[in-house]
Amino acid sequence: MNNSKYILVAFPYPSGSALHCGHAFSYGLINSYCNYLRHKGCEVFQPFGYDVFGEGTLIAANKQKRNVYDVANENINNFRNQLKRLNLSFEELLCTHEASYVKWTQWIFTKLLEHGLAYKKYGDINWCDICSNILSNEQVVDGKCERCSSNVIIKQTNQWYVKITEYKQKLIDNLEWLDYPESTKKAQRNFLENLQDWSIGRNKSFGTPIPLNDEQNGTDNKTLCTMFDSSWYYIRYCDANNENELCAKDKYKQVDLYCLGSELTCNHLIYARFISMFLYNIGVISSEEPFKSVIHNGKVLAEDGRKMSKSLNNVVNPNDYDPDELLFYLAFLSHFFDDSKWSDNNISGIKRFINRFKEWMSRSGEDTINYDKFQDTIYKYSEYFKFNKVCSEFMSLVNKERTKNLNTETKDKLISLLEVYMPGIKSKIREK
Repeated sequence: MNNSKYILVAFPYPSGSALHCGHAFSYGLINSYCNYLRHKGCEVFQPFGYDVFGEGTLIAANKQKRNVYDVANENINNFRNQLKRLNLSFEELLCTHEASYVKWTQWIFTKLLEHGLAYKKYGDINWCDICSNILSNEQVVDGKCERCSSNVIIKQTNQWYVKITEYKQKLIDNLEWLDYPESTKKAQRNFLENLQDWSIGRNKSFGTPIPLNDEQNGTDNKTLCTMFDSSWYYIRYCDANNENELCAKDKYKQVDLYCLGSELTCNHLIYARFISMFLYNIGVISSEEPFKSVIHNGKVLAEDGRKMSKSLNNVVNPNDYDPDELLFYLAFLSHFFDDSKWSDNNISGIKRFINRFKEWMSRSGEDTINYDKFQDTIYKYSEYFKFNKVCSEFMSLVNKERTKNLNTETKDKLISLLEVYMPGIKSKIREK
């Protein structure tokens, strides 16, 4: 095994005031995977950031009649506190609204322009009056804005595009050898077959400014679309404090594993691949494809099987639960790739398991167990993201062996292994 891994999660929009249960599921279990790799002796790069310029943040600020940057920064601080409370090991490195990130996003735009890949034309666009913004085709669902559900109208305007179609065949051909789920490859092929040039201009003030003055611009577009901001963040993570280069070549790392929601399978993933190919072609980075492997996590649904939503009053707040109980329960629900249903009743079983484990670890003796065999089983399931099986194995072990009074070495090994999936367990045992 390569002793160094770059593990990536899609960074969140700070449009809400707090991380929700879905974030805790995906970030918590990827954190467990990273901890598993570290437990095996692997060095893991596990960065994190915030995609600030989303329409949701602007909509939230307008509803509150507040400055959008104040709302974004307040939400980011809330997110940080939640990640800290959950004992997750992400290394925060950037926010897309920071001057250093904006500078290099604009630099990529100018390079596309220099190489004849960015242009403006007069054409049809999707327009949402409520959001006062241009929408991509992917943001229009059954003729309505995906954010506010208002009717989308077709307008003509002079706007900026990127010639992603020039990379169409390369984007298709590389799918043959990429380690992506087959469903993702199929979705990308379908998307690419009807590929159109990428509309990147947006008529809003909240975003990365297009680095041209109005006279040069000749368009109503004021900023770049959020998808453009998020098309290269995985590169900047590698060298986030570099003021002289987008990323030094000796610092660049190709992502070993990218975990993201299935809703980002096409647009975001394809745009990121395109930008990576372009930067590779002009000698900025050393790999054509950005991600060696891609996976899609499932969703945590409400108890009735519906999507969690504030409007339905069925959202689970991670702050309402003990962090270890929550993370272990989310892992126990299902395979990481599958959807699952939340249950308030069932999470109580995790509390009972923790109490039994604590009581077991509080006793001392000379007994032992076949730890190496147990660890091999845990490793096997973790490698394939079967964290529900990991939880079951731990529960079975406690039920089967907890009459034994274990020696100190065995207890330390078990606590260290459980800490991979339950980061606060060591402090709980110390409290006991």
